[in-house]
Amino acid sequence: RDLKPANIRIAEDGQAKLLDFGLAKTECEERAASPPDTTSPTVEQGMTRAGLVLGTPGYMSPEQARGLPVDRRTDVWSFGCVLHEMLAGEAPFSRGTVSDTLAAVLTREPDWTRLPAATPSRVRTLLRRCLAKDPSRRIHHVADVRLELDDALVSPETEIDPASNGAPRPTIENRTLRVDDAICRTLDRQGFDGLLPGWHLQYADNLRDSDTLVVWVPSIGGDHTTTQWRELIAASPYRMVTVTPVGIEPGVETRPVVSLDNQLVLIRALVRHLRDTLHPKRTIISGYSCGSIMALRCAAGSGSEDLFDGVLTIDADLQESNCFITRLFANLEPSSTQDIMKCLREVGASCSTIREWLTLHQHMLECIHKVQNDFSPLVRQGRNLSEDYEGVHCGEQSPFVPWLRQALAHVDTVRCAFHDGVENRRVLGEIRMLHLDQGVLGPRFSDDVITFVEDPDEVAMMGTERLLELVDQLVRTMPD
Repeated sequence: RDLKPANIRIAEDGQAKLLDFGLAKTECEERAASPPDTTSPTVEQGMTRAGLVLGTPGYMSPEQARGLPVDRRTDVWSFGCVLHEMLAGEAPFSRGTVSDTLAAVLTREPDWTRLPAATPSRVRTLLRRCLAKDPSRRIHHVADVRLELDDALVSPETEIDPASNGAPRPTIENRTLRVDDAICRTLDRQGFDGLLPGWHLQYADNLRDSDTLVVWVPSIGGDHTTTQWRELIAASPYRMVTVTPVGIEPGVETRPVVSLDNQLVLIRALVRHLRDTLHPKRTIISGYSCGSIMALRCAAGSGSEDLFDGVLTIDADLQESNCFITRLFANLEPSSTQDIMKCLREVGASCSTIREWLTLHQHMLECIHKVQNDFSPLVRQGRNLSEDYEGVHCGEQSPFVPWLRQALAHVDTVRCAFHDGVENRRVLGEIRMLHLDQGVLGPRFSDDVITFVEDPDEVAMMGTERLLELVDQLVRTMPD
């Protein structure tokens, strides 16, 4: 349970030996000559007491980090971390502090682009299976890892990562689309800001060579630089971009004030530009939580006809209680540090697991760092996204219903995935009854449009592996 580079030694005969130095309690000591996680002391809180943490942070499996029971699959995870470090030259989850490292273990994916371009695809697949956060999806025994590696050595592949074209894989590229006069003429004048003509809509592109284009709309406060969404598009086998809603950009002092309706028009303009330049076989728009609502509304609105081939919403907001963080931002005093501290405390109090706390606080901190001391962009976005949900507590009132009906009328393949929670079951059950009685979802609704995923909570649905699995499931249901 403590496999790490510091415990591996090369004998005189060239064989690698795994040494057991025993488990030492965490000490505060400087190790300036070594990477922090490679030689960092073991965190020990009782060898046999349930629910406590045992291991080295950068090489702990997610179940280890949560203090859950572990088995041989934890060793497979640690081996995957070591193998990744051997190939990429850096530990996959190493961060500046123990808490940041644990957050990465629980909620982040490795940067697969750091692997050498010539890494065989068989080894890449092996690494992904070793580092699956869900133990049930991980390789079960190190002996199986040995067999996979032996096969890769016996039958070496000449092909390299197809996205690299023989060179090191490119990093994700930040790009922009200029808001020209033609785009401006399509915008609603009531939500029009004079800064918009000539403004640049920002997005990140994974440059993948694929005939499937996936456009990802971030949730509240997110943008094309958000760590979680960059990890998502980096890991995607499809051409995938994540867009920054205008008015929430990082690194600028003055931002346009843009209505939600105009945000949707601008996202459609970007999709149209990408379709015209990339000529994908299929175009999908997707998002998580309020980002999935924006994706749904992009597909539902006028001007979206024949623009999208698929829509995937993931834990879309159904009622007011789903808009917790959105409403916190909406109610902030734009220049009040006390308000933002109160907001952080409320988020912390709402969390029931360490993973949930780490995930939400990581996202909140990125949002706060972006806007510094002026929270007005977050306030505006929060108000735009939450106003339709005020006082909504049941399926009959949910704005999700008309937006889904309109999207179904415009798009051939629509899937709405929800974690299997009590409230989701209740509200969606009410919506299904309304449809049975009144046909509120329209003639194109079918049972497979709404699906439940057996994840414990919303945060589990945010994991890169889960999101990519849902995207892949949608693609497989679409016609060739």
